[in-house]
Amino acid sequence: METQQSGTEYYPVYTGLWTNWSRGSILGPTLTLRRQDADLLIAFTAFFIAIVSSRVWRIICFAFHRHYATPTQQGVMYHQCQAILRNSSNAENGIQLLTRVLWNNRSKKGRARLVTTVVVAILCIVAFSAAGGFSSQISTSAGTEVLIKSVNCGHDRPDFRSDDGALPFLPIVAEAIDNAANYAQQCYSGSTGILDCGRFVTKSIASNTDTQAKCPFSDSICRLKSANIRVDSGFINSHDDLGLNSPPDERMLARTIFHCAPMKTEGFSSQLNTDFGNITLYHYGSMQLVDEVVDYMTTASSLSSQYSYILSKEAVDSYENYHMDTTAVQFKDGEVNIDNSDFIPIDLISRNDADLHIILLSGNGVLFTAPSNDEWYRVSPTASELLLSNANTSDPASESDQVYLPLEPGSPLGCTQQYQFCRKDAQTCGPLASFHDAVTGAAPLFNTTHNNAIKCLANTTAATNFAYLINIIGANSYATLSNIVTQLGPASLASQSTKIQSLQGLLPSNQWQLDVIRWSDIFKASLQAGFLSTAYFNPANTSLLGIRTNFEAPEFLKLCNSQKIRSTSYGSFSLFGLLFTFILGFLIISTSYLLEPISKLLYNRWGYKKYAHLEWTTNATLQLQRLAHEELGFGTWSKGTDEVPTTKNGELLACLDLTNPVHPLLGSPSKDDIASEGPQTSLETQISHQTQVLQATETTQELIIAPLALEREHICEELNSQTTGDGKSPKRIRKVPPDSQDVALIDSSRVDISDRGQDCVPGEVGDHLRLLAVENPQL
Repeated sequence: METQQSGTEYYPVYTGLWTNWSRGSILGPTLTLRRQDADLLIAFTAFFIAIVSSRVWRIICFAFHRHYATPTQQGVMYHQCQAILRNSSNAENGIQLLTRVLWNNRSKKGRARLVTTVVVAILCIVAFSAAGGFSSQISTSAGTEVLIKSVNCGHDRPDFRSDDGALPFLPIVAEAIDNAANYAQQCYSGSTGILDCGRFVTKSIASNTDTQAKCPFSDSICRLKSANIRVDSGFINSHDDLGLNSPPDERMLARTIFHCAPMKTEGFSSQLNTDFGNITLYHYGSMQLVDEVVDYMTTASSLSSQYSYILSKEAVDSYENYHMDTTAVQFKDGEVNIDNSDFIPIDLISRNDADLHIILLSGNGVLFTAPSNDEWYRVSPTASELLLSNANTSDPASESDQVYLPLEPGSPLGCTQQYQFCRKDAQTCGPLASFHDAVTGAAPLFNTTHNNAIKCLANTTAATNFAYLINIIGANSYATLSNIVTQLGPASLASQSTKIQSLQGLLPSNQWQLDVIRWSDIFKASLQAGFLSTAYFNPANTSLLGIRTNFEAPEFLKLCNSQKIRSTSYGSFSLFGLLFTFILGFLIISTSYLLEPISKLLYNRWGYKKYAHLEWTTNATLQLQRLAHEELGFGTWSKGTDEVPTTKNGELLACLDLTNPVHPLLGSPSKDDIASEGPQTSLETQISHQTQVLQATETTQELIIAPLALEREHICEELNSQTTGDGKSPKRIRKVPPDSQDVALIDSSRVDISDRGQDCVPGEVGDHLRLLAVENPQL
């Protein structure tokens, strides 16, 4: 099928048939169309349902008519009800007529049938009005999920230890983390903004947050023993949460846990005087410098150097912000992976079942407007004087403000990050461990190994799926906690929402926990985006395509083409809903049209329901018309049990007798009726302006009278000379000169000449025509 991409849609969308496994194998088959085509299909479906509604009413009418049919003599309500059931085209028309019958017979008994029929008609209208209104649910029930058309399906894994490998990826890393932070800020926090929070299949991935968690390390190194934070993402489903469309037995689960606590500095820090001033060393591990191994892993400049400018009289409109230094340790097979770690941790913080991150927060000139009990920001309860820039330093009354500074040059926050991977469900999982060990432990569940998964080597569906997942998360490693903080810096902090210039607003005592929650949200948002960027990568800078590793195996390409997003620019329809609606509708329509032929067949062969069948037939509009005319003796009728009865060619039927205008009857028109149509004119006027056609019953006679040049005697001679032996007019009497252009055509029944009286006596031909039309009792 085709793909479509509009100017407002960044991702090309697959249009056609596909299976949305969120709805199962039966309800899952889905038809995706462009919005304009989808709207047409919705409109057509509503129109089709309206047609089905009218045919259901005909079925109801047929059933009620046959049920009520009885050969015994009945009153007017019975016959009117039967006639309405036979001839009403829809339920609305039936209700209108039936209620009028009920009203006009409100003082009579035996109205139960009418009331029952009206109630059923109302239910029919309500049911199909709702069905028409909910016809759009065929689309909305399928949701707004669509498949994207994959472009450059593959992955990128920057090597931050190699300049050549990492530098080309830096723009990708920066953009990905910035986008994830923006998305988390708006779509995870519930704040309003301009971003499209409805693009991913799941707006946000929920987490289980414990704000009273124990210390993730040894209790002796944590500032708090029980008020720490543990953010558990829960099991993130590759299908439900990340949009990888797949049946239940091919789905995967991923889990990540952030466990953080503010760390003590007493006993784990020291001062060092350098040529650049006094610095603080933090001894949470050792690291390799250029030519030596040192017993510290990070440093912070002194408070005086951090705040010397902002507190000086020379400071003008300062825009200082926090400084954040991050270090990370990765574990492999339960040991520190030296090649991918910034330092070797001390035993008190070493965890062989998790990767380690330490974030050192420095005030760096940020002034706090109020003290805070937050254990990471550690604001001093003692105020400092901030001299305003327009103050006179020689004047003791110069204006100043009270501000608060941090207690220490740097405040460390220690976090562990764990991963877990499962196949199908949460009962088939690998260990909760560092990323490397979690992959190694889960690989056997997918019939593969760690190395094969990392290298995208797979020979089974399960191994392919696992390799796809691991490479997305592995390529997404730039969104680890340390890299999030490194890229965003202080912008990663939730406290930035209450900071203006260099002034930090009031901080709650749990501000550091809110920061950790934000980091977790950014990580989950980057994971959502990672699945999408794996399936679709089309950068404006095409040189980036050269450093991307594209998948070539059909199994991986199939996964890329299984990526779902949400889009309102397209309409998706449940194929089951469409088929059910139209198949059932066609069955109802077919049934409504087959009922009468089947009834006729049963009657003709076996005489089944003779009276009910014949009453249904004769209650039809045209048959009722036949009964009325035939009872008065007008017309020679045939096909009395067909849908359309007929008379012999040229026969005339009765017209309305308007002798009593408030109670008209069928019959021959009176002289007053003819006179009311307007003054009669001479034959000359009649022939020159119109051709008169008068119809009657029985056998047809045609009299063509020549124009005004003919005298009355000639007409009478013609009439009398061509009568038959029984005194009847011949079938056709013609006397038309060859050069005649104006004739009057009169169709009449065979009439007895003796009944004409004095029709054929000398006089005006026009008078003769009038007498012939009026005095003949058969006309």
